[in-house]
Amino acid sequence: MSLFLVQHGEAMPRELDQDRHLTTQGERDVRKIARFLSVTGILIDQIWHSGKTRALETARILNEELQPSEGIIQMGGLAPKDHIGEIVEKLPQTGKNLMIVGHLPFLDKLCSFLVSGKEDRHIAAFTNGCILCLEKSGEHWQIIFHVIPDLLE
Repeated sequence: MSLFLVQHGEAMPRELDQDRHLTTQGERDVRKIARFLSVTGILIDQIWHSGKTRALETARILNEELQPSEGIIQMGGLAPKDHIGEIVEKLPQTGKNLMIVGHLPFLDKLCSFLVSGKEDRHIAAFTNGCILCLEKSGEHWQIIFHVIPDLLE
């Protein structure tokens, strides 16, 4: 089982857009990551997103390119300040290559907990549009790769 953590693309500031749609740059960055994943042949079974506009738009772009076998699903418990416990409990039940499109600080805490057993370790530096791949190894997860949009053309 692989777990792909994606921070949503850059979003409009709340003062300019209450719903916080992706900016043009945010869309471009997510498309770069989606094309990278598609070219590498990575298969995703399902994409979970928080339901917030910026996460939904990011998930839709990834869905277009990657065409996960089970599509995209709005999942509770993925909001920026949600506790990670609910999602940690659901992960073993999926048994799938799962992508979670979410927010900080949630993704940071989830990654830290899965890799180190503690939420506050700040294991990876998340940026808008980035992807981090984890794989389960025994009881713990290991980071396989971490790509930020600026590394891609």
